[in-house]
Amino acid sequence: MLLAKAAQSSIWKPTPAILGWALRTDGYAHALAGDAGACQGALDRAADVLATSRPEDEPPWMYHFRLESFPVYRGFCARQSS
Repeated sequence: MLLAKAAQSSIWKPTPAILGWALRTDGYAHALAGDAGACQGALDRAADVLATSRPEDEPPWMYHFRLESFPVYRGFCARQSS
């Protein structure tokens, strides 16, 4: 969770996809701690940020992080938090 928080720090200038990925990772940490609400909140913020992303402005290694994957991430939160 600390690395995800560090990536969200204002000292960095992450692209929207990188920031969204950090928020998604933070959400996963909340899910593993049993906090489904915090996980879903982090995923909401991640999706909002990712929606502002332009693929041509993102590093090529972020190709896999897409809004279409969020149902899977939300399922992970629900499953791990229950």
